[in-house]
Amino acid sequence: STVAEDPAVGMTIPTVTGKDFDGNDITISGDDGKAQIILFGAHWCPHCQYQFGELQKHKQEFVDRGVNVVGISSDDPTDLDTLRNKVGLTFELYSDAGLVVIQKWGVEDFGNSIAKPATFLVRPGGEITFQRIGEKPEDRPSVEQILEAIDASKPAT
Repeated sequence: STVAEDPAVGMTIPTVTGKDFDGNDITISGDDGKAQIILFGAHWCPHCQYQFGELQKHKQEFVDRGVNVVGISSDDPTDLDTLRNKVGLTFELYSDAGLVVIQKWGVEDFGNSIAKPATFLVRPGGEITFQRIGEKPEDRPSVEQILEAIDASKPAT
């Protein structure tokens, strides 16, 4: 198996394949022409639920800035559906039960078969302009910190 390179600001995200709710393969890359916030979490984690819920409450602020929110989890699609319904999420959530995406992004919580609490801001084209990889479940950026990172990463016009 290959060792993941830890993503870092200025790097281009790896192109990876995950599964959507219906079990269909989806490709996650920076090539869709939109900026994205990529979050890693799990349905059973209260800190993940809180962060996902806060991002949902502020979804329009992300939309107004041209940014998609994408959640990736080691949960299977059924558990992701539970999370979606519990928190009322309308943004994209993908299952990575095989940890393929999680390992490729270098955010695996070794020994626990889950991802570390990780948040990335990816510009169109795939460049990472902000990242926070927490060591503890509660170590996550606030909505305000993410919005500041989005505003700071916009090219001057």
